[in-house]
Amino acid sequence: MSPPGQRLVAAFTLRHRSGTTIDGSVETGNGVVVLYGPSGCGKTTVLRALAGLDRPATGRIAFDGGPWFDAARGIDLPPQARDVGMLGQDLALFPWLDVAGNVGYALRRLPAAERAARVDAALRRFDLESLARRMPATLSGGQQQRVALARALVRRPRLLLLDEPLSALDAPLRALLRPALRRWLVETGLPVVLVTHDHTEALTLGDGIVVMEEGRVLQTGTVAEVFSRPADARVARIVGTESILCGEVIAVEAGLATVEVAGVRLTAVAPPDGGRRVHVCLRAEEVVLLRHTDGGVSARNRFPATVRFVVPEGALVRVGLDAGFELTALVTRAAAEELALLPGERLFAAVKVPAVHLVPR
Repeated sequence: MSPPGQRLVAAFTLRHRSGTTIDGSVETGNGVVVLYGPSGCGKTTVLRALAGLDRPATGRIAFDGGPWFDAARGIDLPPQARDVGMLGQDLALFPWLDVAGNVGYALRRLPAAERAARVDAALRRFDLESLARRMPATLSGGQQQRVALARALVRRPRLLLLDEPLSALDAPLRALLRPALRRWLVETGLPVVLVTHDHTEALTLGDGIVVMEEGRVLQTGTVAEVFSRPADARVARIVGTESILCGEVIAVEAGLATVEVAGVRLTAVAPPDGGRRVHVCLRAEEVVLLRHTDGGVSARNRFPATVRFVVPEGALVRVGLDAGFELTALVTRAAAEELALLPGERLFAAVKVPAVHLVPR
């Protein structure tokens, strides 16, 4: 387990074999940093560079102050010298070894007693004791995932790299394992870099986030900051902001901006650059639906809207609205039933001032 305070700092440029140039920029301490973005944007390439599997053209990668890669100084430590645990999309369990054998494979050079003690501890941590003599082919997807994670951690690496760790599982099993995986990662105390393009996975598993597109880092920060305050419209689209609207700031007073969108005036926190042409970003979960304007909601922004569509999504319901501009709301099933939402219904949408995020256009 890494002692407190160990940090990974990496900034490099790498030319992928496809010809794409990847700019990697990652910094993490003891926590989970998510590399997030659409498929093909370079997330896995960055992970491979951190592991020492791909060599950057320029830049530097350092861990705990010691260089792993430095193009200017000719330093490029091989993967085994970096002491990294890596778990890919293909769990790559050995089919000829049972669960205990898979978990202990990386410890085969240790004395038998120490190896057995560490394997037993790993099996207990991931609730695998009863499966120790089972073969991988007899395990469920979730059980195989736990075995692969135990194997990656049992040798106590300095850094853990996870590439789409839940992507091979079906949706219900992913939903079940996300909180457990988050708990396991926190318990390890290791710095973790995790690749995903799944919105829910990023929110559930990450402390920090690096948003990427087409080989470039667009924004970094905490998960909460980046998802609620994207730096621009590109980041807003990538992190799943449902409504990205063209607006114009028509007045600023006491730090609050009045912005007009298709004839509707909204109040928002004024953007720091003072520009007039903006994108107005509204997350669906921040939009409240009301039958009347006196619905007991304190939101300052209230305006009429017409229901365009209603789509159930598990415990929630996605509602498309026409307010002179297209808007999406995400409400609970109970709220949808109480409001009797049907296409063509007229109601009111309400959004609190801090939830109206303005970025330059």
